[in-house]
This record gives sequence, C-alpha cells and structure tokens, in this order.
Amino acid sequence: MANATRSIFLSHSHADKDFARRLARDLTAVGIRVWFDEAEMNVGDSLIAKIREGIDSVDFLGVVLSPSSAASPWVQREVEIAMMQEIEGKIVKVLPLLYEKCELPGFLVGKLYADFTLESSYENALALVLRRMGHDRTSMSAPDVDNRTAEFHSRGLDVPWSELIKGSKER
Repeated sequence: MANATRSIFLSHSHADKDFARRLARDLTAVGIRVWFDEAEMNVGDSLIAKIREGIDSVDFLGVVLSPSSAASPWVQREVEIAMMQEIEGKIVKVLPLLYEKCELPGFLVGKLYADFTLESSYENALALVLRRMGHDRTSMSAPDVDNRTAEFHSRGLDVPWSELIKGSKER
C-alpha cells in the first residue's frame, strides 16, 4: 500500500480555503491525489452528485476543522457520507485535521486528529497524515515521525503518539 497512489478528498469551509489550498499543494507535492472542489468541479455540475462521486473515488476524506467548518452543513454532509463508508467498510476513511480550535462535531468526538493549529506543528501534523495514508516516508520532505515525539490529540486529551503506539502494542 505504501507505493500505491493514495487519494484524499479535502472537506473544508470557504473560510478555510487558504489553508486547504496549502494542504492540497503539500499533499500533491509528495504524490497524493487530492480531490479539491475548485479543481474538480465545473460550471453546471451537480454539487451533490459531484461531491458524492469525489468521496466515493478516494481512500480518505480529510476534514479541515474550524469554527466555520463545524457550522457548515456541506462539510457535515460530506463527513457523514464518509463516516458511513467507514462504518460499512470497517476501515478508517475520515481524517480529522484541526486547523482552528473548535467544538468537534458529535460524530468526530473520540477520533484522533492531526493538529495543524500552530504553524510550528504544520510539518509534523502533515507527516502524521501521510503516515496514516500509508505514504512512503522516504520520499517526503516532512520530518521522520519515528524520530520525533509527534502528538495526536483527542478532544481535551493530549497523548504523545509514542504512547499511543506503545499502548496498542501491549494489547
């Protein structure tokens, strides 16, 4: 899986477009196929059909989380579609990407998320997303996750990545 071309749908609100564009560029630069609305949709397209087609055609849905996206009915619909696929397929499909601190939507509470809230953590968070996607880290420019204390967070809980890995190996 590490050498296969992986793909991601970036679900975001219009207010978070600059961050979503940056993330799309960085993912594309390391060989990830990114479904991004402004690149995939044309005048006259059915929004619902095109979005559904996009979600169905990718390996992951990365949801950019912010107060704006948490309040967006479109983002909520996109995530609900992907969560159903995750439940039905018993695979991880939805990747929460915290851009700005916000109240997490109920259906994402309890999922670990990549924390992009600080500029200084951007490269590390990107490396964690790529690792989750099975990307071959030897070809990426982001830091090697194994040599850093990368942190994922769950609502209100800071847990170092190394502790999460250690805990899963003990089970």
